[in-house]
Amino acid sequence: MLLTYRAILKGSQVIWLESPPHLSEETEVCITILSPNPQAVTPQQRQAMADSLGRLANLNISSDLEPSQLQRDIRQDHSLPNRD
Repeated sequence: MLLTYRAILKGSQVIWLESPPHLSEETEVCITILSPNPQAVTPQQRQAMADSLGRLANLNISSDLEPSQLQRDIRQDHSLPNRD
């Protein structure tokens, strides 16, 4: 089971926002950045993202899809266990 502790990462230092975990040895952790640094994205990256989103919007691929029919089709693709 994964445990979650709130903290702030400042450089290479972790500042705990709540009481830190009580561990007696080194423990491997994964740190997830919750709010990305807007300065880390370059203007070229912003423009590339905008261009990609614009191209996706122009595709209009969802106009011919009916969600209810799609769900019915998906359900029929596989058999249920213990039912013939």
